[in-house]
Amino acid sequence: MPVPYVKIDCGILNSTLWVDRDAREVFLTALLMAEPILLEEPTPEIATRALDHTDFVVPPGLYGKVPAASVGIISRAGIQDIEVGMAALERLATPEPESRSPEWEGRRLVRVDGGFIVLNFEKYRQKDHTGAARAKRYRDKKRDEGLARQAELDEREY
Repeated sequence: MPVPYVKIDCGILNSTLWVDRDAREVFLTALLMAEPILLEEPTPEIATRALDHTDFVVPPGLYGKVPAASVGIISRAGIQDIEVGMAALERLATPEPESRSPEWEGRRLVRVDGGFIVLNFEKYRQKDHTGAARAKRYRDKKRDEGLARQAELDEREY
């Protein structure tokens, strides 16, 4: 099983999520609680406050699953008022036309059998805008250290 981790970049500061403090707290907590999962079949969403299925279906793919009830996520997010947390969970599960991410119509977190699915979990895990630059700096540093060491050895021979 893959190791659960996520990368969060400063782009979240420019998202519609950032201005909604309660939803932000719930989402970031869920993101940190999530475990990688491969859904092999379409998985229907369950309404946040009822046991009824909604019209939304999570397609097969890689996601993060939070194996917790609503109150578990809300509690770990440090939100004292359960009603406030439930409202935040509902907002995270509904389409958001202003979202910068068109995937899933801006939905971020949906309830399914056994917990919640972080829809863009894999997107966060894959996000690394600086990986190539970091690797190049590392290679250049090692090359320069090797050249310096060789120059020092050459100097000793004279």
